[in-house]
Amino acid sequence: MSENTPPQTPAEIVRAFYDAITAQDPQRLAELAETSFAEDITLDAPPSLPYGGTVRGAHRLSRMFQGMARGPADIGPRNLRMESIVAERDTVVARLAFDYRSPAGSDIASGALEEWAFTDGRAVTIRAYYWDTAALA
Repeated sequence: MSENTPPQTPAEIVRAFYDAITAQDPQRLAELAETSFAEDITLDAPPSLPYGGTVRGAHRLSRMFQGMARGPADIGPRNLRMESIVAERDTVVARLAFDYRSPAGSDIASGALEEWAFTDGRAVTIRAYYWDTAALA
């Protein structure tokens, strides 16, 4: 898939998403949200994290991800790297590594699995499974 070819499969969409996060490309993230997110998509993160819980809606998630691409937040993941991806029909799981900036201001080497579910070619849920959430809180 070239940079100008839109992603077609769920795995291509997920790969394009993390490529845009890594490249800090808010415009590309907005395009992906517009073309690849269901209107009522949800993102579920562990409630024990400072920003944990459920975020609903393509527009809201688009704004949140664009903000992430513009620069790291005071708390949360930094230096995101997608290490691998596994896809089976309408489910894609990405294994991620990153440095997590804790509320105390320290960086902790961490990672996560993010499971994406798709319906009719659009992402409907993203569920994040973080390593050792107690260390990140």
